[in-house]
Amino acid sequence: MTYPTTECVDCGTECLPTDDRRAEWYIVTDQVWAAAGIDKLGGCLCIGCLESRIGRQLTAADFPADVPVNDLSPTWDHKAFSWRTPRLTARLSGQLPLPFGEAIA
Repeated sequence: MTYPTTECVDCGTECLPTDDRRAEWYIVTDQVWAAAGIDKLGGCLCIGCLESRIGRQLTAADFPADVPVNDLSPTWDHKAFSWRTPRLTARLSGQLPLPFGEAIA
């Protein structure tokens, strides 16, 4: 069986690293994903490439709140999604956003 990659299909950045790098593992609404022009199971996009594709910065409203991977409250050390990039955390939380198009930290 072939498993899909967790690398960004546009830039090749690993979105769900298994080492000590921060993750950009998330789910956006079907409307946002469709606006990016990628099939539902067409691969992963880092936040920067997704924003480039849709031509705007993501907001908290773009992430379904009822999806566990988007929940900011868990901080389990053994879960990769608890180690998000500052860029993803800013988008999920609706904080003052980091600059559009900045690189993964």
